[in-house]
Amino acid sequence: MSSRVNSSVLWDYFVKDNINKKGKCLLCGELYSYKSSTGNLKTHLRKKHREAYLTVETLQAPTSKWEPIEHDDIKPLPVLSLDMLNNPANTSQVKQEANTIDMNVAPFQDDIDRDLMDLFIDSYQPFTLVEERAFKKFCSWIPGYKLPSCKTITKKLLPDLYEATQTSVDKWFDENSIVKSCITLDMWTSSSFESYLSVTAHYITEDLELKSVLLKCSYIQDPNTPENFGVALLCITNFFDLCTKINFVVSDNLVNVQEMLDDMDWQHYACYAFSLNNIIKNGLQVVDSKLHKLKQIVRSFEKKPFAREKLAKAQTSDAIKELIQEVPTRWNSCYDMLVRWIELESYLRPILIVKDYDFPVISEEEWKLYAELVKVLKPFEEVAKCMRKEKYMPASLVIVVTRCLITSLDNLLQESFSSDAKSVIETLKSGLETRFSDVEKSEVFSICTFLDPRYKKSVFSNQQDAKAAEKRIQNLIISFTKQDTSEEELEEKYAPGDKFSPWSILKDIVHTQQSSKTTASRAAQEIEKYLSDDILPVFDENGTFNCPVKWWRNHRYTYPNLARLFREYGNIMVTSVPCERIFSENGHIINDRRTRITSHKVRHLAYLNANLDPERFDF
Repeated sequence: MSSRVNSSVLWDYFVKDNINKKGKCLLCGELYSYKSSTGNLKTHLRKKHREAYLTVETLQAPTSKWEPIEHDDIKPLPVLSLDMLNNPANTSQVKQEANTIDMNVAPFQDDIDRDLMDLFIDSYQPFTLVEERAFKKFCSWIPGYKLPSCKTITKKLLPDLYEATQTSVDKWFDENSIVKSCITLDMWTSSSFESYLSVTAHYITEDLELKSVLLKCSYIQDPNTPENFGVALLCITNFFDLCTKINFVVSDNLVNVQEMLDDMDWQHYACYAFSLNNIIKNGLQVVDSKLHKLKQIVRSFEKKPFAREKLAKAQTSDAIKELIQEVPTRWNSCYDMLVRWIELESYLRPILIVKDYDFPVISEEEWKLYAELVKVLKPFEEVAKCMRKEKYMPASLVIVVTRCLITSLDNLLQESFSSDAKSVIETLKSGLETRFSDVEKSEVFSICTFLDPRYKKSVFSNQQDAKAAEKRIQNLIISFTKQDTSEEELEEKYAPGDKFSPWSILKDIVHTQQSSKTTASRAAQEIEKYLSDDILPVFDENGTFNCPVKWWRNHRYTYPNLARLFREYGNIMVTSVPCERIFSENGHIINDRRTRITSHKVRHLAYLNANLDPERFDF
C-alpha cells in the first residue's frame, strides 16, 4: 500500500480546517491534525471506522503495498445464522468480509504469538491454558490466527524469545561500561522442592539512566550448603565482569545466604521490606489471640452461605463488600482485613449475635481494639502503598521511612488507646529502633540520602550525622579529583609542548590560576551550591515519587562531581525483590504460580519477566 492515501477519497470523510490545519471527522466529529501528512486521519479511520477505512483502501492506487493494522483493529468474524447461510447474497457478503479481515490478520501470527507469551511470562499462567476448550473458543474470534500448541510454546516460542533477549542483554554488557552495580538476590523454592537463585543488577548508565537487569536465574543443588549459593553467584557475576564493581548486595534473611555473603568482600544488607514485615508481624503477636478470633469469624463466613447472604442484603450501597481474609505472608493483608471489618461493623453486629450461626463473641473492648489497630497500621500501609509504585526501594529511603515511621508511632503513643494497642505500638517502635539503629550513621545510607535531591540534609534527625555525610561526600570528591589530576599531569609530562606557542603559554597561565583554588574548596563550593538549590518535591501531582535520577540527568553539568558520585551510589537498592511482589495481593498470586513451574521453564520465564520492556503493556 502506498504510504500516502488518495487524498480525494480520504477527504470524503473529513472537513478541512485550513487555519488550524485540522480535519474534522464527519462520522464522529473528532479533530485530528494534518500539518505534515494525513497519517493521523488515516489512523483514525483505521481504528474507529473500519468500513470507511476499507473503502479508502479499496480505492487506493494500483501501486499499493500491504500495511499492517494494529491489534486494536482486529474484529471477530461475523456470526453466521441459518437464515444467512440459506441466502446466497448474504453468505457471499459475509465471506467477502471474512476474507478481507483474514487477509489483514494473517501476517500478525507472530505478533499475536508474542502477546500470547505474556500470559505465561507476565503472570505465570500454566502452559496448558492453550489446551483449555474455553480458551480455544475465545481465540477462535481472532480470524486467521492459529493457536500454537503447548508443545510449540515450550519447545519453540519460549526458548527462542529467551535466546533473543539473552543475546540482547549480553550484547549491551559487552558494549557498555558499568561503574558500580548493586545486586539483589531473590531465592525461592518450587512446589517440587527445587531451589532457585535470581541475581538482578542495578546500575546507572553513562547517560544517567537507572537500569535493572536480571542477569540469570539459576537452579541451586543442595540449598542448605552456603558454598553452592556462593559458587552460583560468583559464576554469574564473573560472566558479566561485575565482581570488582559490586558496591552493595541485598538479600532476604536466610541464614545460609547470610553465611555465604559474609565470606565475600561485598557490603551486604538484609531486605528492608522483609525486615519491616517481620517487625510488624512481631508487633501483632501481642494481640494474636484477639486477631485469631477475628480470622476465625472471617473463615466461618466463607462456610456459612446464609450469614454471607444476610451480610450482602444488609448493605444498601451499590457496591456490596465482603470480608477479607488475611494472607499470612503479607502483613498488609491483615490491615486490609481490619479495615473491611470496621467498615462493615454496623452490618456485622446483628449477624454475629444470631445463635444459629455460632460465631465467637466479640467484646466491646475487642471492637475498639480492631479500630485502634487500623490507625496503628495505617502509617505502615501508606509506606507500602507508595512502595508498590516503585520497582525496587532505593537506599535513600531507608533513613526517611525509618524516621517517619518512628515519629508516627511516637504520635500514636500520645493517643488515648487501650493498653493492648499501646503494647503493639511500643513493640513496633522497639523493633524499628533495634533493627534500624544508627542508619543515619551508615556511610552508604547517609550518602545516598544526601545525594537524593528530594531530601539532602533535611531528613536527618541528628545534624551531626548530616554534617558527617557532607564531609564523606567532600572527601570522596577530593579523592577522585586528585586521582584525575594526577593522571592528567602524567599525560602532560610526556606530551610534546611548545614553549613558544601563545596557546601553550595561555594554558599554563590558566592552569596556574586554577591550581590556586584548592580541590577541597572547589568540592565545598559545589556542595554548598547543591544544598542551596531548591529541594525536589517528594511527590508529583499524581502522588508518585518524583525521580531523583531524572533530576540528576538534568543537573549533571551544574554539579558534575556530585553527579559522578550519584552514578556510583544512586543505583543502590534495599529490597531484594520488586516491591509489588511483597506488598500486593497480585504479587502473592504471582509468587504462588511461579513455584508450580518446572526447572528450565521457570528459569526462562523469570528471566523474561524481569527483562522484557514493561512499556509493551502501554496500549
